[in-house]
Amino acid sequence: MISKHKVNLYLQSFINNIEKNGLLSDTLFVFTYGSTTLNVDFIPNINIGIIVKKTDKNVLKKWRKSIKYIRKRGRAMPLFMSEDEFLKAVNTFPIEYQDMKWRHFKLYGRDLFTDITIKSKNTKLQIEEELRAKYVRIREIYFTSPTKGILKKVIFKMISSLNILLKFLIYIELFNNPDKYRSVIGNEKIDEVVKKFSGVDIYDFLKFNFGLKLDKMKDFYNYKYKNIKVDIDDDSFLIIIDEWQYLINYINGYQAD
Repeated sequence: MISKHKVNLYLQSFINNIEKNGLLSDTLFVFTYGSTTLNVDFIPNINIGIIVKKTDKNVLKKWRKSIKYIRKRGRAMPLFMSEDEFLKAVNTFPIEYQDMKWRHFKLYGRDLFTDITIKSKNTKLQIEEELRAKYVRIREIYFTSPTKGILKKVIFKMISSLNILLKFLIYIELFNNPDKYRSVIGNEKIDEVVKKFSGVDIYDFLKFNFGLKLDKMKDFYNYKYKNIKVDIDDDSFLIIIDEWQYLINYINGYQAD
């Protein structure tokens, strides 16, 4: 884990590094995103985004030294893209872009996230694609995993990634039907409301507002993060698989603008 103080020092040293190497003139936007931007004492990693005018071989060669510096000091490979790539990829990775738009801090240049519009229909499509891919995988694991310990590990990993998808499902529903959820949204921006959802709040909101019952998934979330015990056996895993299919069917029938 890295202290917040050390993160701030590192980010400043990185900007100094790229300026020293004469790279700022061709750089449009540098930002940090994810946990780096949160107001916490310690964070797990440092995420840097670098947007340049173009990414031809000459640019890549000039940046190689600074990228190595980032990898050595920050421990994470930076997101390195041209402006054209950055703006066009939003329709392919709407969830990742929305998360970065919510949780980023500009270090240099013009904030290109202000130029981005994320369509809820693209977010819905990515949610469905990822759920279907994971659904095929967890069925395969059910057939092949020899022990309860492996099943438990798989479920825990699945729950972590699932919560992100569920959070964005809530987002597109509130975005498309703000009047229906006025009691939830109040006078706040929808982005700010959704950012507050976490953990069991997500499952409870889906159950009481969407009619989506994911009780076994919620049980395993509580087991992983709150150490509230739940049975781990074939029946539990099969219920998880059943709830996963139920969720896919719901999203498949959902109409997003």
